[in-house]
Amino acid sequence: MLKKLVNLAACCRQFNQELLEILWQHFYPEGWTEELWADLQGRSFVLGLGRYWQFDDVSRNIFRKVLFNNRPDHFEAVNARLQGYFQEQSAKYVPNEDAWPQKYGNRDWLRERTNALYYGFFLKRPDFTNFISHLLEAVHFSSGKQVIAVMESIKAETPAARHSQLSDGCKKFLNVMEPLTSFMGLWLLQDPDMVTESAEQEALNTVWRSAKKSLGLAKFTGLHLQSGHEQRSVVKELLLEARKLADDLVVDDDPEFSSGLFLWSLGNKFDENESYEERFSTICH
Repeated sequence: MLKKLVNLAACCRQFNQELLEILWQHFYPEGWTEELWADLQGRSFVLGLGRYWQFDDVSRNIFRKVLFNNRPDHFEAVNARLQGYFQEQSAKYVPNEDAWPQKYGNRDWLRERTNALYYGFFLKRPDFTNFISHLLEAVHFSSGKQVIAVMESIKAETPAARHSQLSDGCKKFLNVMEPLTSFMGLWLLQDPDMVTESAEQEALNTVWRSAKKSLGLAKFTGLHLQSGHEQRSVVKELLLEARKLADDLVVDDDPEFSSGLFLWSLGNKFDENESYEERFSTICH
């Protein structure tokens, strides 16, 4: 019984009794006891962190490897349930149907959503488009570092190339995106003068390709940011495409966010591109 609970807990970055009980009841509908939780708490490798608990790094790494090697499908299922749990938790702070400003302006929502993104990387087929969509949306609200931190936390566990619990596709993605996790890397999305290496350009190209598959604010932000990295001949095309999207992004009760789409995001870019007619029609929208 305790071995099963240790396996569940080892998949968690942090846990409390509620989370482990939810996981336990999902995979083992019967058998949860307070004594089982108390037994886990008493183990030397379990560290208390106020409201939460976690395994020490060495022990967590060992238990996760053993679970992954012996029961890879169960390992994935646990991480999928953790991803779903934190998505559910984020919706408790800000409902899914609420607008982006409410979500990314809420630290609790962003914390729980980034937890969900972390566990999503340990599936056999991670949704990289979903990750980059969250990254782009967060960048729009100057919160991109919290999403970038998801990749940094995985790298801190074990370098991606040697991380045995990641799929080959995930290792490749994290390696390509590495420039965005380095010092000031996030600014690569905003400052073209900082793109000096082929690896940095490859990371940006990955973001732009994914943005085209995204919807809503993520796609808008991708087009807007990409326009700052392209030749003048294609900038206007990108901005006009973004302007078509902007009408559907307007939030009636948030004029600051809505006007910012046209005035600051698009208007300034049209101005930089010397597309003055488009700038005027955009800011007067």
